[in-house]
Amino acid sequence: MAGTAIAAVLLLSGVSAKCTDKKPLTFQMVAMGEIEDKAATNAGFQTRWWSGAHFGFTGYKASNGNALAIYYDDFDKPEEAKRFLDWKAAKAFKVLSQSTKRDTDGKPIEYRVELVPESDRSDVEVMWVVGVAVHWIYARTVDDALVLEKLYRK
Repeated sequence: MAGTAIAAVLLLSGVSAKCTDKKPLTFQMVAMGEIEDKAATNAGFQTRWWSGAHFGFTGYKASNGNALAIYYDDFDKPEEAKRFLDWKAAKAFKVLSQSTKRDTDGKPIEYRVELVPESDRSDVEVMWVVGVAVHWIYARTVDDALVLEKLYRK
């Protein structure tokens, strides 16, 4: 994730979940802060209460040694949050999956995408939009991101 860290606070916390290798994958929170996504700001995105694309983040270290981060913030309108997700997917090297959850009337209530952001294929992002809220996990592997997503969304 390109951006400049504005603030980082070291914290210690732990959460865990089951992994496919039968050992629980655990996550230790190592930092919290805020960034401005310059590319998104330059593309015309503006999160609520900010003059640009400003996001909070929480950084984690997984028990397998991999680093992960969750980015989040709100846009003024659900359409703008969805447009941001579409923009991220369109500029990604590869979209691994894309889905839309709908309510009983067929109205979209959540958009989700898993993608490889860069051509070197070194990292992945799992991103979802519910209403005006955007969240995404930046991780080394999809498996790590999915375990953290499951814990985070409880």
